[in-house]
Amino acid sequence: METARLLKVLGDETRLRMLHLLREGELCVCDLMELLGLSQPNASRHLNRLREAGLVSCERRAQWMHYRLHQEAFARSPFLAALLEELPKERLLREDGERLRVFMRTKFCNGADEGAKGGEDPETERKKAQERSARTERRNDL
Repeated sequence: METARLLKVLGDETRLRMLHLLREGELCVCDLMELLGLSQPNASRHLNRLREAGLVSCERRAQWMHYRLHQEAFARSPFLAALLEELPKERLLREDGERLRVFMRTKFCNGADEGAKGGEDPETERKKAQERSARTERRNDL
């Protein structure tokens, strides 16, 4: 039964946290690992379950997988749409959302920034991430 399978997928706290974070937009698997404190195999296993259920879609860019909500699934189902609206009411998920907002201001991910070069020291990477963030904010203000 399709409904039972979907409910089983949604019955996991980590997967609900992932859906909540993906409400804000596309994220690389490395972003979700960092935000939720997961190992790569664990994050990928949960994301695969969400993908198999038709709740997220993914795209490979070089070695990085980028995930986003499968908007059609949520548009077709009033239940799923209501679930997305209820998620921010959970304290843990609100904290995840705040952590995401802070993270996005300082994020450095080779998969998310195609022009980024790896292998530099963390301080240099942090400065470059701040510069990219400032450029993006200036562009958004135009």
